[in-house]
Amino acid sequence: MRAGGSAALEWGGDRGGRAEDWLRSKGNSIEGGTSEVMLGIISRRILGLPG
Repeated sequence: MRAGGSAALEWGGDRGGRAEDWLRSKGNSIEGGTSEVMLGIISRRILGLPG
């Protein structure tokens, strides 16, 4: 983002949304971690393992 300058802050448009892509990548990272935590909790409960 820093290397792109002010052009990197454009939202949508013909040039593509670098800011949108960057923010989406951050969201994907958070969502992936949340899914892994929930799968761990569910699997421990199903298997009867201590938490």
